Amino acid sequence: MFINQYFATMRDDGIGQSSIMREIIAHIKTIEHGFKHIIEAGDSILKDKAQNHLELSINFLDDESYQVRMLATYMLGQLSNIHPEALKLLETKVAEAPN
Repeated sequence: MFINQYFATMRDDGIGQSSIMREIIAHIKTIEHGFKHIIEAGDSILKDKAQNHLELSINFLDDESYQVRMLATYMLGQLSNIHPEALKLLETKVAEAPN
């Protein structure tokens, strides 16, 4: 619900996408338990056709926060059927990550 509210706000008041992404990431970092919020955030980001989803996912993999890396992993999984590079990252970088 939180994520959808931000995207609705973006459409209503013209907030730039980069500020929306910062808000989503800030929110994701506050979540201590559960994966539902990660899925909601990932699905909302993937619906935004103006974003380069693969590039975002790759950038998210390098974030200090494990929550953002979880978001990256989810998004890469969703993208893997159309982006062979996403599947390769899951098989290598994500699979070999210590946490």
